Amino acid sequence: MNERIKELAAQAELYFYMNGKLYPQELSAEKSIVAYERFAELIAREILLYAQDGDLDFMRFMIKKNFGI
Repeated sequence: MNERIKELAAQAELYFYMNGKLYPQELSAEKSIVAYERFAELIAREILLYAQDGDLDFMRFMIKKNFGI
């Protein structure tokens, strides 16, 4: 995982940092669904931020840079 994906996964509470390392969170099935929905929402919001100015080249660059795609 690249750094931005790690940050978003931690924000969604799928993972947590301890001593500078990222560890998976143990979640129930119900909490896991909520966390993955939040993770997807965070990614979509970030991509929408890149799209706001209408510059597709910038949007492509930022998606590749931050999401490794």
